Amino acid sequence: MNHRTVRLGPTLIIILFTVALLPALLASVVLLTRQHQIIAQSEQSQLERALTSMTREARFRSEMIGTQINQLSQDRVLHQALDNFLFSSHARLALAAFIKSNSLLTSAYLIDDKGLVVEYINGQASHLESSNLMPQLMAWGKTREAKQGKHLLLPVNDPVLVDDMEQNRSGGLALVAPIYRNHQRAGVMQTPSGFVMAILPWRQMAQLLEPYLKGSEYLVISQGENRLYEGAHQSANATNDTVPDKERVPSKMAHPLVIGWPQLEQEIPPTITLYSYSDDRVSELNKAQQLLTGSIVGMLLLV
Repeated sequence: MNHRTVRLGPTLIIILFTVALLPALLASVVLLTRQHQIIAQSEQSQLERALTSMTREARFRSEMIGTQINQLSQDRVLHQALDNFLFSSHARLALAAFIKSNSLLTSAYLIDDKGLVVEYINGQASHLESSNLMPQLMAWGKTREAKQGKHLLLPVNDPVLVDDMEQNRSGGLALVAPIYRNHQRAGVMQTPSGFVMAILPWRQMAQLLEPYLKGSEYLVISQGENRLYEGAHQSANATNDTVPDKERVPSKMAHPLVIGWPQLEQEIPPTITLYSYSDDRVSELNKAQQLLTGSIVGMLLLV
């Protein structure tokens, strides 16, 4: 009996090999594409939750400070200190207790209706009196809003007042509440007899929010094109031994950071932007991605 040997040509072998591998290749592409989508969606979802938690925390703390500075402005000791310097030491104790109970605030001032600092804690009285904040405060004290018991927020760009002499990312807010001789009639068109001012540096707000960060993430607080605070971070072009420079460009997500409370005349809504690198929140998913890719490549090589 004669046996014929069937020999396949090179072209036919390539075709058969391709047909055999095609389903595996298609399945691999689908798996890898789906894995990339899962990683991207997970990263965006985690950034969204982190920013929501940060803005909620900032709003809660600002409302709490607003309530406390309103109560402080009604303290009888401050009223007495405005009229009699013998009570200034008691006013200082009240200001110190207020600052101690609020980690976001660094200094507080009791100011009379002539723009002179009567008492203060952790601040620079003479510097404040000569700063551009004082003319703004005196002008506001004559407005209808001040006579109705509204509060005021003023931007502070002076590194001395925010105690940020060693950094370039200086800035903050001055929180102001009017003081009336008869606080029980506050809001019924009274001219303020003085003011309580507290300084809130943006770096203090950032320190409150930074525990929500992971890995090498960092925050930027801005208003329009003006950056009020920028967290420390490595340059996107910094050399990295394991990750190419082009892969170190961070993704970012922004939310409004509302600073306000009921008595405030006008809220200040800066923007908080969270910059995150791909491994900061999805490192486990990235490891799974690499493992899946390696497994697929290994199986294709075995075939």
